[in-house]
Amino acid sequence: MGGDQASTIRRLAHWKCQLRTSGAESDGKAQRYREEAGTLAALADKDAVLVGQAELLRSMLEGVARDAMLAGRREIEVGIAAITATLRKL
Repeated sequence: MGGDQASTIRRLAHWKCQLRTSGAESDGKAQRYREEAGTLAALADKDAVLVGQAELLRSMLEGVARDAMLAGRREIEVGIAAITATLRKL
């Protein structure tokens, strides 16, 4: 076999080995993603709840004067407690 042919065969063997390895890695990653799908969905649901709670708190305070915020302090504390409780459920 000539030098060029041997070199070509070595390169093809190397590429074939890389393809096998990358396929195995891809299969492993895909399996891991399938296994984690439930966890990721639960986290996405919690994120949606947290975003809603934070938006509610923000809307309660937007454009409100400092004195009015202090007067409504209890409602703010309840909102922060709800966010804290949601975070602890994670």
